Amino acid sequence: MEIFKTIYDHAQVKPDSVAFVDDAGELTWEQLNTVIDRLALGLVHAGMRRGQSAVLLAGRSIANAVSMLAVMRGGGTVAPIPPSIGAESISRIIEATQPSLLVYEHSQVELVRELCLDYEFRSIICLGEPSEGELSWEELSRTSITGARFPVLHEDAVSYYNADFSPSGNLRLALGSMDNLWRAAGGSVRGLKLKDESCHLSLYASGFNVHESVVRAIRLGGKAVFSRKIHPRDVIKSILENKVDCLSAPSCYYNVFCDWLKDNMVDLECLQCLEGRGHASSGLLHRVKELIGHELIPTCSFAETFGPAFGRVPSGFGAPSSPFQCFPGLQDKIALADGKEIMDDRVGELWLSGSSIARETIEPGLESVKNIDAEEWFHTGIMARRHDSGEIQLLGSRYNVVLRNGHKVYPGVLAEVLEGYPGVREAVGVLVQHRIGEFSLVGAILPEPGEELDATAIMCQVMMTLDPPSHPDDVMFFENFPRLPDGSIDMHRLRYLTNKRFCK
Repeated sequence: MEIFKTIYDHAQVKPDSVAFVDDAGELTWEQLNTVIDRLALGLVHAGMRRGQSAVLLAGRSIANAVSMLAVMRGGGTVAPIPPSIGAESISRIIEATQPSLLVYEHSQVELVRELCLDYEFRSIICLGEPSEGELSWEELSRTSITGARFPVLHEDAVSYYNADFSPSGNLRLALGSMDNLWRAAGGSVRGLKLKDESCHLSLYASGFNVHESVVRAIRLGGKAVFSRKIHPRDVIKSILENKVDCLSAPSCYYNVFCDWLKDNMVDLECLQCLEGRGHASSGLLHRVKELIGHELIPTCSFAETFGPAFGRVPSGFGAPSSPFQCFPGLQDKIALADGKEIMDDRVGELWLSGSSIARETIEPGLESVKNIDAEEWFHTGIMARRHDSGEIQLLGSRYNVVLRNGHKVYPGVLAEVLEGYPGVREAVGVLVQHRIGEFSLVGAILPEPGEELDATAIMCQVMMTLDPPSHPDDVMFFENFPRLPDGSIDMHRLRYLTNKRFCK
């Protein structure tokens, strides 16, 4: 197994070098190699079996990263979930994944009690002070591995779930293997031009983004830094103390980051690479360049760009997205659903072609490994627009779509148009559901500080730009967007607030 073989190799070559760091301490490569084996065997003794899943409710920490690796090492499938999405959403993910184990931090004890009312776990493991009938993480970490036999692992076996929710609130569950994870991290290392032994700080709350940032450090033999605190002053302190050279966070987090930098000028000379997962407006790109001195590289998901070229299942990926930069050997075009190429500035789907190994599972049931012929084009699943400069702007997944009166509407395209309006800092296309299958589209806008915007003028601009099916029913201004712990927008809460105002 590439992931665990590489950890073992690092443990032999540089046993005392630091691998993972968080606010509470650090682990060397030798310690990491040992603790993963002990915890994996402890999880097996606790009842985890090959192919069974384990839910992980933890913040950004060494414990979170090691838990994820230990579940996979023991042959299980890990489902990392940010506790902040709430009991109702977590229950929907649990119902879909049917986990046998629950691993959680002690701070989430009330949430766990609520979850256990509706679902019975085989074992519950606490990363702090366990309650009665639960196992402690410390106890598992002392598991003897002398003469132990670990489950036989297969690179392409399902090893993680990546869960999110569509614009209309439906649960979407992607499955991934360790092979997908290894390839995705390798692609992002190349795309972001990360160096060997790079020090990487990730501010994602959970999901595949956490997986990928951990595996990047493993591939590069570098260091993964985790910060529980999201406030820029704490993040910058961690960057300086650990000499972080790559910061990875949701694109929208950089708005807050730059606001703080503007008032507290700090020299971030060690920071060489800035990655923002998701769409970034032109205004944000300019602000980051001006205040930090480096380009912000917005990245998108593996499924939305290189799914057909590098992996058989949807997962996360650090491919440069805005402007889009194709890897060598791949060609691109923007096309309609029938494959006819769009030559002007209209929105279409990004297609790829070229010579590369692919697993053809864009359609259900197809898993054949094959070569992509130069004349054969594959869907990427992402909506895009090619500008006059030749750059491609990615606008969001074609799966983030809703049917209105028989027409496909992409809320991400509306957001991109709204963010092009002067004085708009961030924008989101929000779907308000009146009854099953009946939606209204609302443009939620966060203005730049001190800006007074005219809703009527913005609506007129949007209607001139977009086709009638994509016209919003209303635009709303917000003083702040609700946020998750990683700085990304809490779409569940925003959808609730928008619905409440729209239906008054």
